[in-house]
Amino acid sequence: MPEEVFQHLRRQCDQLRDDMNELGETLCSFRDIDSESIELMSMKLILLGWHKSKDNDKGERL
Repeated sequence: MPEEVFQHLRRQCDQLRDDMNELGETLCSFRDIDSESIELMSMKLILLGWHKSKDNDKGERL
């Protein structure tokens, strides 16, 4: 199970990085965002979404 969660998060991170690069290119012709910065920001966004989803599953309000 932990390996499945890790792989799921990894795929989400990769997709978010690709989406952010595409958005940057579309909005301001921005390319090659520092990969480490994207990685950190992607993981923060993914984990934030995961925690919100987990809390909502419990019926808790944020």
